[in-house]
Amino acid sequence: MQHAKKNSPSQPATPAMVTMAKYFIPRLTFVQVGRVNPSDRVPDGESESTNVEMTVQVHVAPDRSAVVLLTSRVIGDPRTKPYDVTVQIVGAFVTQEATLEQLGHFCREVAPTLLFPYIREAVSRVTSDGEFGPILLPPMNVKAVLDKSPWEQVDATTTQEAKPSEG
Repeated sequence: MQHAKKNSPSQPATPAMVTMAKYFIPRLTFVQVGRVNPSDRVPDGESESTNVEMTVQVHVAPDRSAVVLLTSRVIGDPRTKPYDVTVQIVGAFVTQEATLEQLGHFCREVAPTLLFPYIREAVSRVTSDGEFGPILLPPMNVKAVLDKSPWEQVDATTTQEAKPSEG
């Protein structure tokens, strides 16, 4: 994944490479929170309602490495998939070229989108063994979910709350 790097005023910006060194899932919880009542079916023409909430925490180190913790809580439709799933994924990122500011921006704005497919897969995998079948999360605009999530977002580089910037 590349992010623009500033050069001198006479030179055009060139991409600064940021690499995902590794990722892992330190926490995965899956709870069936109820039973499905056959009379509470999803009406024809209506789709299942799955709620997805996310938070992101970013820590950028002086050695141009960063750790991103993306936490997602998925609550299935109580009429069809009464599940509550929480997944945390950690992504480790490194760069030789980007400034710490660029790396921090990358980790807040781009890294959650790179990590989310691994959360989608984990939710699908763990719920496939559930009594009511898997929750299949569609691809989604991760930034939009983070922007409206009721959970706080913490940026450890400033130790203040940080929301992804508009644009």
